[in-house]
Amino acid sequence: MCVLSLLAVSCTTLQVTVDYNPDFDFGDISSYAWLPNDAPAGTDFRVNNALVNDRVVAAVDARLEAKGYRNIDSGTPELYVSGLRAIDRKLRVDTINNYYGTYGHGRHGCCWGGPQRTIISEYDEGTLIIDVLNGADHKLVWRGTGSDYIRATKSPEETTRNINAAVTGILENFPPRAPDTSR
Repeated sequence: MCVLSLLAVSCTTLQVTVDYNPDFDFGDISSYAWLPNDAPAGTDFRVNNALVNDRVVAAVDARLEAKGYRNIDSGTPELYVSGLRAIDRKLRVDTINNYYGTYGHGRHGCCWGGPQRTIISEYDEGTLIIDVLNGADHKLVWRGTGSDYIRATKSPEETTRNINAAVTGILENFPPRAPDTSR
């Protein structure tokens, strides 16, 4: 049986975008907790999958703990973390032009071109969104999004490696660095 990894990055095609509130001070923050998810479960088993969810949570916890944050179970954390996953069907269009160049001599040479082909293919793209909210007012202060082709994986270990790599890529620049004000 084939397990689909939400974000497989074996070929490093992960596209990451980050947005954040530049007025929020990430400097002295050390604690976080997972925001409870009360949204209804979707119908796509690749997204609504407790095994994938547990791997994403473990990967985010490991990255944040490596950056000095601690996950707290009680009290009010300084940050809340939330993860969202989605899979979208995409089209890829590639046009191959078989132009070979000129033949003949000098400035009177002629151009010779071969046929042009357009190839259209469908694929699934997985997206993982990691939101970080202010613990005091629950306002979004940072969002990292990673998208990649979904590839079939052969083992739970490979799926875990792929999710870990995706989360590492998304959280690479978290927290955002304070702007250089020495200029």
